[in-house]
Amino acid sequence: MMHRKSAREISAFLDERERNVFAQVSLLETDKMNYFIDQATQNIGDKLTGLCLENNRCIDEKQTKIEQKVDRFASVVEQLTATIARLEAEKRQNFQPQAQPFQQSFPRLQTPGQQIQPQNSFRNNFHPQNASQPQRFSGQHNPNGPFCSQCNSYGHIKRNCRLIICHNCQERGHVARFCNKPRVENQGPQTQPNAQPNQTSGN
Repeated sequence: MMHRKSAREISAFLDERERNVFAQVSLLETDKMNYFIDQATQNIGDKLTGLCLENNRCIDEKQTKIEQKVDRFASVVEQLTATIARLEAEKRQNFQPQAQPFQQSFPRLQTPGQQIQPQNSFRNNFHPQNASQPQRFSGQHNPNGPFCSQCNSYGHIKRNCRLIICHNCQERGHVARFCNKPRVENQGPQTQPNAQPNQTSGN
């Protein structure tokens, strides 16, 4: 003969069964959640580690490139400094004045009665003129040459004019400065003819 359970026993059994099922389901959900969290944490950690390593590698490469550029720049500066020093040394050596022997620029004392001869440069550059060698000029302001106020012609100056009168010998063609003749007493004022203006340089 079967034993019948009361309603209270049946209700208690069902409640106990439900609690067991919920406990098992909760346990399974907790395990899955923990596993998911562990996997996600591991993935995130791996990604962060990879990013850190990549960042460190990029920083090392940039630092290496910067150090190489600094080394090249320092080498260039050193070479330029050496070149500038060498050029300055050559410049000082090239422009260093040579020791010249002292040359006496003053004439030596001559014995009494001995005439001092002029220097060669002075003798070559100075050419005294006389009446037989008239002085001529080629002025740049006039293409015809100098103008003579004695004969109003171009090509010579007044003291070289053939019409000028010497106040020493009263002859024409020279002045008293270049006259070697004895002085003649003045016999009266003499007029000096003035020729008409002549544009040719033949006088």
